[in-house]
Amino acid sequence: MLIEKSSSVYCLVDCDSFFAYCEVLRNPNLRGKPVAVSRDRDIVLAATYEAKKLGVKTWTASWDAKKILGSAGVFIPPDFKRYSNVSDRLNDLLSRFTLGIEVYSIDECFCDITGLAEQYNMSYERFAYRLKRKIKKEIGIPVSIGVARTKLLAKLFSDLNKPYGQFAAIDNDSVDQVLKNLDMNKVCFVGYSRTKTLQSQGMNAAYDIKYA
Repeated sequence: MLIEKSSSVYCLVDCDSFFAYCEVLRNPNLRGKPVAVSRDRDIVLAATYEAKKLGVKTWTASWDAKKILGSAGVFIPPDFKRYSNVSDRLNDLLSRFTLGIEVYSIDECFCDITGLAEQYNMSYERFAYRLKRKIKKEIGIPVSIGVARTKLLAKLFSDLNKPYGQFAAIDNDSVDQVLKNLDMNKVCFVGYSRTKTLQSQGMNAAYDIKYA
């Protein structure tokens, strides 16, 4: 079930191309360049949006990425200790400015923000925008944020305005409008085979499986 009765409000803070922008944070001279984090004879773990615009995606084979980017590409081996340190700093900030956090992965974190927008007399969209800006200023990495009454929807919404965007839908009518225009394969945990099964039953949009 995508929707459940809840008075809580959650946001998912999702770091944009986290490993790559940790490297840009370490070396500002990389800003604006097509950067890929990968090992030789391996896959790309993260790429800046400059690299993505040229056709390099996460999981692209390293040798293919080098062909695509050519001499303009910057390839950096992963430094997981550094990425973990940046993640810890981000989670510390989120724990100070929200009601509670649940770390989902090294680059994603759920936050309880129930009532905070009302407390500051602003919309949840505006609250997410200001939180995004605070993270960029204090941590130095871009994030995208989704806001909803369930964690599943918050995660879904965090993808809608990437990169460095935010999206909030709190009331049922707003949520329904989004889901009616969203392919079901965008929903977390709905894989290829499950999508085909649901489509055979006449379900195509995320809204169709709202209560499935």
